[in-house]
Amino acid sequence: MDKFSYKGFFKLKIIFSQIVGTIGIVLFSAVSLFLLFSTNRVQHSETVDFMHDPRVTLICLAVWTLIISWEVGSTLINYFPTIWLSENEMWISAFLFFHISIPWSNIIDIGKGHPPYGTVLVRAQKITIFHRIFGWFYSFTFYPGFLIGSKIEKRDELIQEIRNKIRAMQVDKKS
Repeated sequence: MDKFSYKGFFKLKIIFSQIVGTIGIVLFSAVSLFLLFSTNRVQHSETVDFMHDPRVTLICLAVWTLIISWEVGSTLINYFPTIWLSENEMWISAFLFFHISIPWSNIIDIGKGHPPYGTVLVRAQKITIFHRIFGWFYSFTFYPGFLIGSKIEKRDELIQEIRNKIRAMQVDKKS
């Protein structure tokens, strides 16, 4: 199994991004919980209708804070994964300590869309719901994806190997 990862200063930037994403999720999840628990303390009148109840505002704010913090935090955590290639599948690092298996038959394409300069988007049929953010941001589809950065070691070899596997799967499907 071949491993492709980031080294040196860029690896430190990725670790910093993952730490910021994790702290953001924890911090804003705590804020959301605080807002939800504070709804019990808010005085309300029985004559006030639902839309004018101040507790509704706190609940809505808590839900949106939770949703946005998890989306932004998970994006920062999963921005540039380490990639492993084997004969039957590709593995990517996700959510700090986990690895996700993506069979070659699930890889849709590589290099499509409009990723940031120097990066390449790989789209698949299934990764995680959070990886759909990358597919939406960079190719305006709901296919999940991940980015390969310009600083990954043996980048050209990695991209060529993925392209070769995609072509081989397409030939197998036609047969």
